Amino acid sequence: MRALPFVGALLVAMVAPGCATVYEGKYSWSDGWRKAEVLKVGSATEIGKRQYSDCRDKNAPAPRVDRFAVLSYTEMSRKRHRVVPLQPSDDVRVGGQVYLNLANCDAPLVPRAPSAS
Repeated sequence: MRALPFVGALLVAMVAPGCATVYEGKYSWSDGWRKAEVLKVGSATEIGKRQYSDCRDKNAPAPRVDRFAVLSYTEMSRKRHRVVPLQPSDDVRVGGQVYLNLANCDAPLVPRAPSAS
């Protein structure tokens, strides 16, 4: 009977790391990284209406960038959309698969490896 608490603690220790999703070994879910798909690319006005999460507001009143992307990602089993600024070096296309960081509007988009679907 005295071993039962030890066994329970051991099981919890073995299962707990499985709850922390890490994409490609470096993009942690707990740090804000999510899998996303690029839906649209354009200027702030071309993107159109405000989305569920919109980083254009972070650039007001004078945007630091002139190119944005609308991304689709899943949060709590629901599809969400987020508008993020693109850097000149970002090479994203509609339909592209990327990692998005919800914790930081200025975080770069990271292309996903083909096998990371």
